[in-house]
Amino acid sequence: MIDDDAPERCLSPDGSGFIRSDKVPPLSASSNLIDLISASNRRAKRYGCWFIVETFLSVTPSVIVGFMLAALLVMLWGFDETWRALNWQGWATLIVTIGLVLVLLRDVTHPAVVVMAANLALVSLGVISMDDVCEGFGNTGVVTIAIMLIVSEGIKETKALDLVGRYILPKGKQARYLWWAQIRLLFPVQCLSAFLNNTPCVSMNIPVVMNYCKTTGRSPSKMLMPLSFAVIVGGLITLVGTSTNMMVVGMLAVVAPDVKLGMFEIGYIGIPLSIITVLYTILASGLLPDKESLSAFFEQNQHDYTVTVVVQKESVVVGNTIGGAGLRSLSGLFLFAIERNSEFLSEVNPDTVILPQDVLYFTGAVKSVKELLAIDGLQPGEHTKIAGVQDKTLRLMEVVLSPFSNLLGKTIKESQFRTKYKASVVAVSRHGEPIKGKLGNLRLEQGDLLLVLAPPNFIRDYSSHFLLIAEMSGSGLFTYIRWQVALSLVCLLVPVCISAVTKVPLATAGMFGIFILVISGLLTVQQCLKAIEGLVLITVAGSFALSIAITSSGAAVTIASSIVKLVGHWGNFGLLLGIYLPTVALTNIMSNAAVVALMFPIVWSLVSSTGLSVKAAMYVLMVSASSCFILPIGYQTNLMVMGPGSYKMVDFIKFGTPLTLLLGIATLVIPWAMWC
Repeated sequence: MIDDDAPERCLSPDGSGFIRSDKVPPLSASSNLIDLISASNRRAKRYGCWFIVETFLSVTPSVIVGFMLAALLVMLWGFDETWRALNWQGWATLIVTIGLVLVLLRDVTHPAVVVMAANLALVSLGVISMDDVCEGFGNTGVVTIAIMLIVSEGIKETKALDLVGRYILPKGKQARYLWWAQIRLLFPVQCLSAFLNNTPCVSMNIPVVMNYCKTTGRSPSKMLMPLSFAVIVGGLITLVGTSTNMMVVGMLAVVAPDVKLGMFEIGYIGIPLSIITVLYTILASGLLPDKESLSAFFEQNQHDYTVTVVVQKESVVVGNTIGGAGLRSLSGLFLFAIERNSEFLSEVNPDTVILPQDVLYFTGAVKSVKELLAIDGLQPGEHTKIAGVQDKTLRLMEVVLSPFSNLLGKTIKESQFRTKYKASVVAVSRHGEPIKGKLGNLRLEQGDLLLVLAPPNFIRDYSSHFLLIAEMSGSGLFTYIRWQVALSLVCLLVPVCISAVTKVPLATAGMFGIFILVISGLLTVQQCLKAIEGLVLITVAGSFALSIAITSSGAAVTIASSIVKLVGHWGNFGLLLGIYLPTVALTNIMSNAAVVALMFPIVWSLVSSTGLSVKAAMYVLMVSASSCFILPIGYQTNLMVMGPGSYKMVDFIKFGTPLTLLLGIATLVIPWAMWC
């Protein structure tokens, strides 16, 4: 229900995050028709014409996509004789594929699980064999992805990206110009992402951008979405820039081992796209929102969200436990920290004993403070600026949930956050808005932004669960050793160059780089194993079997013939357009690896039946499979910046759609002019 009489600002009763009654809740939160209409009217006034788009997206996307795909299949079956001739294996493969798309769109579990479930279904139906399922795990492309992930970990461990980040952004008078800051940020990260995994390129630079924006008073929302987009496009400068590129190379090696794609040849497309992305960002910055970060908002309005009370010597709660004193059962307040002898204790459990002069920090609704002050011996305290904490044991950090965190899908209570991580959640933001209502039972999602009071080693110990966005108290800890940074860069660049100018496979050259990183002590064997993102590799390897099923069942040939009939009269340009459009549509709503698995056999059928240039077709497939600019759910770096930048889905649509159109024109024209 929407409570129009609620206080203007208050905190959720469980203390896990703040709420603001002037923020309209999601449409799905309304419990009856009157509330739905009221929320819709407020959203319409706030967002104008974009309200229509957001309302459309609020409907279950899988229902919309499922209906559209089913209608398309019925239409094709009725008007195309080729579809009517498709055998049952082909139809079974298409049905499993549609199910795969719908489940991925619902984001109910990791794509690796969905892909392997689809493989199991196809094996059970007899469309493919277990040998086909296992084939992808031995593919050179998959091995190359694993090796490059380990080499990227060496770069990450030596703080090389942190070092770069500290020098790329302008200082002094030059910091006044947004366009200059964007140029200084985007071009260097594009160069880095040409050789490194995109995820660390973004995660390492988010804190740099947040600190820069805090220093200059600039909104991080003007910088973070362009950062993610620039990294994605930068990965198209070389074949090792993204796992998608390497996956296409691996699949091509199976069907056409004689065809070789140059390491830097895709740069003929990637470099112009990178320049277009930066220029577009400068000229279209007005389409980006101008919002403050969660930490800045909390720091400015902290008095509205925290209540402090000082325990007097004569208080009835002295010597009692938190639970025994009833401080855990207050209706509208939650105790999240205790200040004792100038130190903050965030691990406050019901058995913690209360001492005289303890300062108790509560979060909750203002109207509930009377209940707290009714306890004898508790006096209102001054609103200490938690955001300025310089305590040796605790720091106030802004973190985002990692794409691989096991907290995804769990509530803060279920995860036992306080006990497991020795930290307290002070505030939570999702899709650019503070979460409204009680958060204790809210299930955490990828991209959620958490403001936590935690020990300094919080990120180091739990890096697989959280990515540091900003530390409001500023630890100043930044150390690097020059020879380690230089060696890590050599272990990355030398194998790439050797593979580019010789016939030595990148996987072989990369193994030597890993060997040097290990024997030099920059990486341990345990760190190498941790760097290999197992679920990502399973997704990529499992996708090969899907590609085999689409090919062997005849579905690829059938779809390719329909594309030829639809756009073939436009020549090679029309065929490239037939590759680009469906790939971009799919990659914005599902995993890139799954998109390549679905589209590669179709693209190869087009090449085989029409004589279309292999290089032009493969490069268009690579670029379009990475063009995740319209919806944030299509790529993990978009989800990573969504919380820190306080973005809504509609912000991605507004800024990403024109960019997709511009890049699409260049993606089609350049390969058509060069190779067709």
